[in-house]
Amino acid sequence: MKHQEQIQVYVIRWRPSQCSVDPIAEIILDDNDPKDVIEKLSELSGVPAQYIYCAEYGLLPVEMSCLDIENKLKWCSITSDRSSLGLYNDGHVVYYKDNRERMNS
Repeated sequence: MKHQEQIQVYVIRWRPSQCSVDPIAEIILDDNDPKDVIEKLSELSGVPAQYIYCAEYGLLPVEMSCLDIENKLKWCSITSDRSSLGLYNDGHVVYYKDNRERMNS
């Protein structure tokens, strides 16, 4: 259960090498700091924070092809400029991936 100042974000792990996504999960943010989002995604996935790249999508429902996920979303990392990471809104969807993983040609 979230408090009024907390933000609920839906997260979807994108797996480029498999061209697939994991089931939607949710995280609760105490602080609307994009770097905190990446730290939580690291905890959730077991991927070190420096390899987590994420991109905000918008609201559910999510209907996007695998190629669009990889090529049309704006991917940011924990080392990105803070303004390029943006702030997250309650109920929004965030895709994330392990940046070491590549799509197969």
